[in-house]
Amino acid sequence: MSKISRLENEISGYRSKIQELESEIRKNEQNYDSLQVFKGKVEASHEEFENVNGAKKNSLNDLEEIKKNSVIVQRYQAGMSHVLNGIGSKMVTVAYLGILFQISAKMREYINNIQHCEEEIRKYRNSITNLNIEIQDARNEERQRQRGGDRNERCRV
Repeated sequence: MSKISRLENEISGYRSKIQELESEIRKNEQNYDSLQVFKGKVEASHEEFENVNGAKKNSLNDLEEIKKNSVIVQRYQAGMSHVLNGIGSKMVTVAYLGILFQISAKMREYINNIQHCEEEIRKYRNSITNLNIEIQDARNEERQRQRGGDRNERCRV
């Protein structure tokens, strides 16, 4: 196999690797976009939970005047206050924050993968550029040898 053929095969291999990396980038971008949409839904759901919980807390505050006259209202307010301000509500908030943290971490992972692939593509493209220079040099050397061979033949005749 000639030097030029070997270099061209090497370039072909790098181009295949670039295509694989570009495909991986597209997959990571799609996954990132999908997670971004999901994250938006989780954030909206969390905000809605907080709004509903806040509205219920405000409604309990409205019972202040009535609770003076009713033991049932006092117990209801105490129970609901425990529900709205207690461990259940806090666990829901912690769960939302945990989910959002995990989503953000995975999104960062996709960004890092994309950046890594882009860096690898840059390296392969630089290698291709260098190999193209080597091919051009090899072709020039081949032409010079052929010209030298042509001159030698003319001199012998």
